[in-house]
Amino acid sequence: MPTDWIVYWLTRPSGIALIALAIALPFGLWRAVLGPSGASVGYRPLAAGYLSAMIGLAVISFGSAYFEFSNRVASGALKEAERWTIVPGWSIYLAVLSLLFVLPLIALVGVPLSALLLRLRRLTYPVIAGGTTAFWLALSCLLWMFPSNE
Repeated sequence: MPTDWIVYWLTRPSGIALIALAIALPFGLWRAVLGPSGASVGYRPLAAGYLSAMIGLAVISFGSAYFEFSNRVASGALKEAERWTIVPGWSIYLAVLSLLFVLPLIALVGVPLSALLLRLRRLTYPVIAGGTTAFWLALSCLLWMFPSNE
């Protein structure tokens, strides 16, 4: 599968260094967008956002792998006894592959928008929930416009 090469490369030292760089660069962008108010805010909100994104990515990856395995058991392709030898590997595979989309979205959309809203004192829980929902709907509509070839 073509994605195997990507996962292989991202789990090598050069790929891990690239992932670390993709996580570290938005911290500089955070400071630049916040400007003078950055000293009082610090990096804790950004670190909390990254932690939340990591937990969410892990949960989504595990859930996808678990339900995909269940579908394959139901179709007779896999045996139930193999679940806990296969699902953890699929979860890690999906999480690493998802980093190709998650890290750029966080760096190019989430960090600048959050820093701008924080600087304008508009970063509240309702704004976060509304913005996340709007972004999710926009991505969903974009994906629905271009259906897969299945």
